[in-house]
Amino acid sequence: ENLIEIHPGHYFTTFNKEKYTLKGITVDIIIPVYNGYEFLEKLFDSVEKNTTSDYRLIVINDCSPDEKVKPYLLERLEKHPGAIFIDHEENQGFLKSVNEAYTYVSNHFLLLNTDTEVPKFWMERLMYPIIHMDRVASTTPFTNSGEIASFPNFVADNEIFNGMKVNDLDEVFRDVNPQDFYAEVPTGVGFCMGVNYTLTKEIGMFVEDTFGKGYGEENDWCQRAIQKGYRNFIVPNLFVYHKHGGSFTAEEKRELLKVNAIKLLDRHPNYGKDVNKYIQNDPHNTLRHMLVLMAADKKVGTHLVFDHDLGGGANIYANE
Repeated sequence: ENLIEIHPGHYFTTFNKEKYTLKGITVDIIIPVYNGYEFLEKLFDSVEKNTTSDYRLIVINDCSPDEKVKPYLLERLEKHPGAIFIDHEENQGFLKSVNEAYTYVSNHFLLLNTDTEVPKFWMERLMYPIIHMDRVASTTPFTNSGEIASFPNFVADNEIFNGMKVNDLDEVFRDVNPQDFYAEVPTGVGFCMGVNYTLTKEIGMFVEDTFGKGYGEENDWCQRAIQKGYRNFIVPNLFVYHKHGGSFTAEEKRELLKVNAIKLLDRHPNYGKDVNKYIQNDPHNTLRHMLVLMAADKKVGTHLVFDHDLGGGANIYANE
């Protein structure tokens, strides 16, 4: 009764770059920075190397105490003459930083944390539903640490699978048949999230006076989007590495999560039920298992062991 019949053609297809056009749109990439110096080189290297369509960087240095951060950002942005650099003399927090960066945006855009690495041809896949499909508010890729977008373990903080490089792991995700696996979710996850500019003109961006310095703001925005008849999608054919560096200490994070979760449920009473329902349904459960097998095969090979439950040496060996 636990056997599932699998038709690989339903899950995987040959990736076709040609269909992933951005229709001439220059996508703004908003990167809020607060410390995290150790992540910056990998982030900028991956964005520069792996972003092939037109983009513009909007980088906010939110008064990082680490004195190495600002000079490094300015040095990296020399390669990006069209970039916008916002330098705060006082710490404003994630929400205000993103909202300020938003004032420079004039088309669909995305949010990207400093503790991420992106693979080849990532932006086109992330933005595809927003540009080519109707009424899509936000898009979030699979990642190792992203709650309902986590891989291989669902709703967990994982290390990157088998210690793989992001491009190698993403090559497995890239061939997922996306049309059958775009999943509507109650919220996007802000570590790497595509945003529909058309919708922001209607409902605005993040609510600063409610959510303070962070946690809960993208959940609230995505819920407001749903109320306007829009959808939030997990992008099934993209993997972005999230190292989970974070701008807060563990204690600060716990306190903010606790306080802002109450505010979120006060504004959206059905949010908790919707999240629990999505977790119970787990629409990507079989797909994740398939991806684990494909990724394992790519790295170390897959081993199939035939066993029985009759005791003896075979059982002892398998158990060990």
